[in-house]
Amino acid sequence: MIPIVDLLHWTIAVVCNLDCLKDYYQWWLRGGGAQPPPPRVPCVLFMDSAGMHCPFEVVAKLRSWLKLEWRTKKKDKGAKATTSSSSSAAENSGLDAFVDALFGGHDSEESGGILAILRPKVPKQVNGVDCGLYALQFGEEVLWRSPNIYPKDLRENTIAGFSSDMFTAGDINVRLLFI
Repeated sequence: MIPIVDLLHWTIAVVCNLDCLKDYYQWWLRGGGAQPPPPRVPCVLFMDSAGMHCPFEVVAKLRSWLKLEWRTKKKDKGAKATTSSSSSAAENSGLDAFVDALFGGHDSEESGGILAILRPKVPKQVNGVDCGLYALQFGEEVLWRSPNIYPKDLRENTIAGFSSDMFTAGDINVRLLFI
């Protein structure tokens, strides 16, 4: 869960289903589109109560950060390893290609990759000041609902249980009393 603030406006992005990357990687190695994808899909859930932030810019930065984190962790693991083999070198090469496909290519920050953006319908704020409270509520909804994201959800840009009426402005006012 990543809270985002820009131009005094808060939104939230949640990287979902990273636990299914191994299955997704195996599917990708087998040729991807020729076979049905794994049932769950890694993606970024993006929620903005006022529609002020460009989700593509936010997710491009998240992809770059995730890719950098992955490469840093891989480099640290490689430094600790004492043996190497041609099979592990080939596996690492395949994994590098997968990470490039997932998070975007080597040369371009704008290269989108296949880590999808999901922007479900969410409640909209009714004033210009409650965006932070909405971001907190969105984060709590994700934690309570623990959504699993499926290819159908990405096609329809929906998630079961997420809608523009999943909570009200009154709920936000009550939250404000407890902060």
